[in-house]
Amino acid sequence: MNTVASKVRAHVGWAASLLLGLVLLIWLLKAVDWSLVWERSQSVSASAWCVGVCGLMLSHVLRAGRIRNEWSQRLDMRWHEAWGLLVTHSAWVVLVPMRAGEAVYVWALHKRGHVSLLEATLSLVKMRLQDMGILLCFAVFFWLPLVLAWRSLLTVFMLFVVLPWVFPWVWKMAYQRLAGKVLKQDASHAQPQNTRSQVNPPKLVAPVQVNWTSWFYAVSNWAVKLLAIAWPLSELGGLDMRYALAGALGGEWGAAMPLQPPAGFGPYEAGAWAGATWAHHSDSLTHPLDFAPLPLPLHLPAAFLVVHLMALAVTIISALAARLLGWTEQPFSGIHPA
Repeated sequence: MNTVASKVRAHVGWAASLLLGLVLLIWLLKAVDWSLVWERSQSVSASAWCVGVCGLMLSHVLRAGRIRNEWSQRLDMRWHEAWGLLVTHSAWVVLVPMRAGEAVYVWALHKRGHVSLLEATLSLVKMRLQDMGILLCFAVFFWLPLVLAWRSLLTVFMLFVVLPWVFPWVWKMAYQRLAGKVLKQDASHAQPQNTRSQVNPPKLVAPVQVNWTSWFYAVSNWAVKLLAIAWPLSELGGLDMRYALAGALGGEWGAAMPLQPPAGFGPYEAGAWAGATWAHHSDSLTHPLDFAPLPLPLHLPAAFLVVHLMALAVTIISALAARLLGWTEQPFSGIHPA
């Protein structure tokens, strides 16, 4: 009965995500002049597209570095292995509805690195929480209605003082709760005679010191990725770079929402539109006397769609390349005892 109910909920969720994406796209693109989009796309410089594609590829490398650092005490994971894991995981996340592709990271570590499912799941949760913290800092910079100097100081303080020192303690508390909850669930499903002898806490330790290497990879990844999206977006959409960056950030927040259609079509574009619009509005609040807000271009949602397609293409082609090169199936090079 529980299995049937779970399947029904999954199908309802997928259908709702598809409907949400379709409605958002129709609403955003209804006033777009596609001839103007075509004209603008031809005026985008080759260097802008090159920055976009190369920046997204560099973002993959930085995220692969974070995965290597995350498991450096357990796995001798080579760069190409970490990159193959990262791009495969990213491709499944964007292609499968409801972000169900997140499970690929967990399963790959379990299958190829002999990491327990609980440890791999906790690692994924930790990195996602770290991502949310960093995106929140960037949101302060782009969306808070303060003058540039105050926004800059507050963002730097949060990125390099508050979050690096607070996050390990927050993660330690979250780890204890999550691990304890999962272990109790495992124990409740186990046979009574096997429960005490087989259910033991995992040996993964939640550190309380700052991992500056991981923090460098995480912050650098998001800075590079936002710039890679914003650079061609600014030319294609006719936007100031500040608003293009704010739109790229909004797109990432939209893509992070759990109710995701395949490839994130709809929520990404809506998030990008909201991000650029709010940054535009916050400028009018910060400088009410000397700021004359110009309306954002009507073809802007189509520009968001185009750069979204660019990012998807880079991710999927990278995942296919990793698959063809055989970097996604073999066990990791070295495994240390847990």
